[in-house]
Amino acid sequence: MRHQYSLVRIILAVLIAATLTGCVFAAKPYGKHSLITYVVDWEVPSNIAWGKIDHAIYSFAEPNSKGQLGSFSASSLSKVIKEAHAHGVGVSLAVGGWTGSKYFSHLVDSTHRAGFVNTLVNTVKHYDLDGINIDWEFPNSADGMACNARSSKDTANYYSFLQLLRKKLDQAVKNKKVILTAATATLPFNDASGNPSKSVAEFSKVLDYVLIMSYDINGSWNTIAAPNSPLFEPGHGLPGSGSSGVAAWKKAGFPADRLHLGIPFYGWTTKIKTNVAKTGDFYVPFESPQIKGDQYDTSSADPCKGATASYSGDMQYRSVVADGILSSKNGWKYFYDKHTATAWSYNQKKQQWVTFDDTHSANVKAKWAKQNKLAGVMIWSLEM
Repeated sequence: MRHQYSLVRIILAVLIAATLTGCVFAAKPYGKHSLITYVVDWEVPSNIAWGKIDHAIYSFAEPNSKGQLGSFSASSLSKVIKEAHAHGVGVSLAVGGWTGSKYFSHLVDSTHRAGFVNTLVNTVKHYDLDGINIDWEFPNSADGMACNARSSKDTANYYSFLQLLRKKLDQAVKNKKVILTAATATLPFNDASGNPSKSVAEFSKVLDYVLIMSYDINGSWNTIAAPNSPLFEPGHGLPGSGSSGVAAWKKAGFPADRLHLGIPFYGWTTKIKTNVAKTGDFYVPFESPQIKGDQYDTSSADPCKGATASYSGDMQYRSVVADGILSSKNGWKYFYDKHTATAWSYNQKKQQWVTFDDTHSANVKAKWAKQNKLAGVMIWSLEM
């Protein structure tokens, strides 16, 4: 795990100065959460460096059509909470996710939200959780899973649901403040018209933090190769970046000091026939179908009727290290792109290109978060 923790150490070293925003977290009863990391149920690291993180989010609890939570190991969650609490670290439970957002639209409507809230409150009490992280990235949007339910009332209902959840948690848990966070896309939740909301200021009344998922911005759905997680927009007709995401949420009225910038511990790889290591320009068409990323990448399909299986092309940071990519070994040639604050590499023999974040890019992004007075950064995810 030392390579994963080297990234954590770099990020922590940058954030620790003045607790990022001057003691803003220290003034709150539940402490500071400047470095948040996701811990996934399917591969919990055997030795988590709790002293290097401020808050952990255990992923995922997926709600069914009745709002009952599943798809996670209760014993594993309990073990993580016990270890975290022994080190003074809080734990939130992530609810939803890519395959776990199918029923959110129904669960937060006026008919079902009270029951769903009750389930979440009871879950917090049962496990002694310190927070709930709602991972519903695409209210009233077709950008999520094809079989996700959606409605023009999604975002309004989402707010009403969070209002009720905040109220019921405060009533049920008296010994601490249970934090509420939301994992989001780079643009604010869609309004009733299906466009990004111009104002999300009311969400700051019910959410403690918004965690901007500033990764998977580019990938196999593009027509040309581009960085997985650009801090700044790359151009070439490719909108979207970490900085533009922060700007969008701020413009819509969500406070900067309650935003976390997402940093991925993985990259995306694809086949490119052009020798981009020679030209230096990787913004070129790539081959299809999507190739297998690394040994951890499996071909899978969304749980929707008619969905076809494919690889994600994800390459985890531990694989980047193991394959000698960082040190330009085994046929790889490493590059750092200052314009987007991301790393990339090309293997001419394999005709394979990969975009990823390393200690250099993580350092730049953490510094940028500090300079822009954000709440901190979020990592997806620790086992990678």
